Amino acid sequence: MSSAARNTFDFKAYFEIPVRIDNLISDNRIPALIARQNVDHLRVLDVQSESESGISTHKRDKETLTVPQRFGEIVSAFIILLIFAFYLYHQVENTGFFTSKFGNWEMFAFYGSLFLSLVPPLARAWLGRRNPVRPVEAFCNLFFALALLYLLLVFPFNFAHFADALPVAVRFMFGWLSNDIAKVAMVLGILGTGIAAAVNFVRYLFFNPN
Repeated sequence: MSSAARNTFDFKAYFEIPVRIDNLISDNRIPALIARQNVDHLRVLDVQSESESGISTHKRDKETLTVPQRFGEIVSAFIILLIFAFYLYHQVENTGFFTSKFGNWEMFAFYGSLFLSLVPPLARAWLGRRNPVRPVEAFCNLFFALALLYLLLVFPFNFAHFADALPVAVRFMFGWLSNDIAKVAMVLGILGTGIAAAVNFVRYLFFNPN
């Protein structure tokens, strides 16, 4: 290509760009494009707002108990009462499950921990929320862990008679249960309830309702 051809200035293209811009302005296309961009931006903001609102609603849903969940808390309290009645039958009928070591302090630790276990589910069922109950639940967990530790040290039980309070037809299902296995279960219970107490206390302190 010659130098003259390279230096040729395209006057048509130079004047065509302003003309196109003038046509867009005259046809009201630029304001329409700007409005469309603003609408798209608002849609993005609406999607972000709905997403954040959904996350906040999910947090509130986890904090607030539904009617079936509150009914489930009542059912769990009823199960605890059945467990209490099971062990009370052992003591009243003198089945041999409780040994001579089961004195006043042992009864306080054993039955007291069962009674305190009723408080958190009943409180959640009544209030319909989780966080206000967490300090109470942490205290109950801690008491349960200490009671288990004391009972483990004294161990006023004979698990050979554990199934004696059950119908004869189902007693064979608990023939594997021994004192050694029960002690292992108690150790796990101490660790589990101790950790649960700490977790409930921390979650209460750092609870964010939003």
